[in-house]
Amino acid sequence: MKLNVLLAVCLAAFVGTAHAQSAADYPSKPIKLVGPFAAGRSGDIMARMIADHLQKKWGQSVIVENQAGGGSLIGTQQVKRAAPDGYTLLLGYDSLAMFNIFLKNPEIEPQKDLTPISYFSRYPLVLLSSAKQPYTTFKEMVAYAKANPGKVNLAMQTNAPVHLFGALIANRAGIDWQMIPYTAAAALNQSLLADETHVTLTLYSALSGSIEEGKIRALAVLADERSPLAPGVPTLKEQGMDITATVWYGLFGPGGMPKPIVNKLSKAIQDMVKDPGVVEQAKKMNMELVGSTPEVLAKTLADDLKIRAEAGKIANIKPE
Repeated sequence: MKLNVLLAVCLAAFVGTAHAQSAADYPSKPIKLVGPFAAGRSGDIMARMIADHLQKKWGQSVIVENQAGGGSLIGTQQVKRAAPDGYTLLLGYDSLAMFNIFLKNPEIEPQKDLTPISYFSRYPLVLLSSAKQPYTTFKEMVAYAKANPGKVNLAMQTNAPVHLFGALIANRAGIDWQMIPYTAAAALNQSLLADETHVTLTLYSALSGSIEEGKIRALAVLADERSPLAPGVPTLKEQGMDITATVWYGLFGPGGMPKPIVNKLSKAIQDMVKDPGVVEQAKKMNMELVGSTPEVLAKTLADDLKIRAEAGKIANIKPE
């Protein structure tokens, strides 16, 4: 019995030493960073920013591999199947919280199959209105919609955040707005400018110029706090509705990664978002940098899974 205890203690010490050593030596070979989106998209630019920073920091190659398809599912599944040694990483985004809403069998459970490392960046979602409508605030819009059932419509893209959160906002506000589907964001945005549609949810950066020119009104930011990109726009929470929704990006690895390597990568991302060159590039992209501990990213994913599942039920979305 004593021998077994001694062996167990020695094994635990060996494993702890191996993990510590692997973190100290990491990385000792090239890292693959999977970007589950097409080359040239904003997510791809972020992945290459991260790869460049880590490569300069550690003097080891970091190769970005684009694996677009399935709303990020293909690239995510590839990382799920990889060895959890820190040499295959994923720049995931909020689509991770929507697999089970839209797909019958995505064959992935993000909280189980992935290791959160660091919340990298986000784009605030903003509730916008045509400037030709008679309301100028969120509360005025709700009052108008209640007084005129069915008269306010929402421009949306099917199976996208605007679809989910448009349904959730209407449900919690007790209003009935007609949802007008669009297949392309450009056509959706143009319909709002032309007052063909009345309200939509989109990235602030997509229509910031039109907002600043007064052609479109920003009614609310769907975030925990006001966005530095639009400090004058109140959050939905400030106006009495507890809904948070952002387009976020975070660094993940396969499930079961050693904590020392996770912490080393997380610290590198937290340092990266303070780099003046990175900060300047983020401003040009109208992107908010975050940089966080693994725990913050894990909570962000958990919160999103919960609220998007609720929104999916309200929107009556059937997985296909």
